[in-house]
Amino acid sequence: MGRLEQAMAEAKIDPASITVLALTHAHQDHVHGLLTPDGRVLFPNLKAIVIPEAAVQSFFAYAHLAQFRPLLKAVQNGDQVGERLRAVALPGHAAGHTGYTFDTDEDRFLFFGDIVHVPALQFGTPAFSWGYDDDQLTARATRLKVFSDAAEGGTWIAGGHLGWPGIGRVVRKGEAYGYEPAGGRVTG
Repeated sequence: MGRLEQAMAEAKIDPASITVLALTHAHQDHVHGLLTPDGRVLFPNLKAIVIPEAAVQSFFAYAHLAQFRPLLKAVQNGDQVGERLRAVALPGHAAGHTGYTFDTDEDRFLFFGDIVHVPALQFGTPAFSWGYDDDQLTARATRLKVFSDAAEGGTWIAGGHLGWPGIGRVVRKGEAYGYEPAGGRVTG
C-alpha cells in the first residue's frame, strides 16, 4: 500500500536484486507495488512475474501496469515455479488465488496470500469471512484445509496480513487454531 520500497530498504533488500516475482492474485494491494507511489518501476531487473493463469485477465485491467504484461508467466496448480517452489491453488478469495510452497530439506513453507485477513479472529474462528473474498464458502473451506494441513504437518505459513514478522506456524486449539509467529507467542 505504497510502502514496499521503504519496507525493502528496512529489510536491506535491494529491489534491483529481484528478477522474478510470484503473485498470489491480482488485487490492487498485491500488484500495485510494481510501481512506486511516484510512478517509478520498483524492480528494474525484473525478468518474469509468475501469476495464476486465472488472474491474468484481472491484471490486464490495470492499464497503468501494461508495461509489465510481457513479463507475465501464467501458472496453474502444481506447476513447478523454481527448483523448490511450486504453485498450489487456494481458491475462494480471488480469481485464481494461488499460494506457493517452498520445500527445503528440513522445512516446508506456504506463502498463502490472502487466506487470512484478520488473524486475531480467523485463527480462533476460521469460518469468519472477509468481504473481499469472491466466494466466501470456498474461501472458508480453503482456510480450514490450510490450517488443518499446516498444523498437522508443521508447515510454516507466510502471508501479508499476518503482521510482524509475517511468518509462523498454525497450532491446533481444540476445534479452532492459533497462530504462533516465528519467535513469538500463540494468538487466536
